[in-house]
Amino acid sequence: MIRKSVLAIVGILFLLASIPVCAFSQESKSRYDVLLERVKKGDQTVDYRELRFAYTETSRYKPYGGTRSDLVDAMYSAYGDKHYAKAVEYAENILEDNYVDIEAHMMAAVLYDMLGEKAKADYHSIIGKGLVQSVIASDDGKSHKTAIKVISVDEEYVLLRMLGLRKLSQATLHTDGHSYDKITVVDAETNKEFELFFCIDTPYNWLEKSLKKSK
Repeated sequence: MIRKSVLAIVGILFLLASIPVCAFSQESKSRYDVLLERVKKGDQTVDYRELRFAYTETSRYKPYGGTRSDLVDAMYSAYGDKHYAKAVEYAENILEDNYVDIEAHMMAAVLYDMLGEKAKADYHSIIGKGLVQSVIASDDGKSHKTAIKVISVDEEYVLLRMLGLRKLSQATLHTDGHSYDKITVVDAETNKEFELFFCIDTPYNWLEKSLKKSK
């Protein structure tokens, strides 16, 4: 409940903001690290979609498994107990491994604001907004042809919560060489049901390669 309510509130604020998006930067030896360095220096012209997908090319990219789930649970538990300094430590631990984790940036913004560290709160807020917009900017998710491209299932669920949508059912589809999650949702305000499509090529292909390596 805490997790859902917090994301709903900050989701509205984030979706109202507009972050400028630039063209892809010039290819470099380590695309993700170069982009990440620019972000950490406060460069607001970074293309956050490029940053997200550049992350998937690194060895740190593990869309399934890992310690993220435990850290997220610990973060919200600490938040619920009003241990904000501890909660923000968990958020930073998540970002240390995955700096394009939307939920961690959103919570870091909220927590730093509660701790009175406005500069850090604004910093994570800007990045959170940029990441969210990079997910929803180009596609509407109304069909598999306009499916929203994600790099993890976590991005799907964060987006649903921010939009105030509750999942009713989910199915994985494989069509024309691509993989999709079709999620039937209901709008919490209007009680209207509809379907959203997410393209999961990137995480699904990673999983297939990982399974082949393990054999």
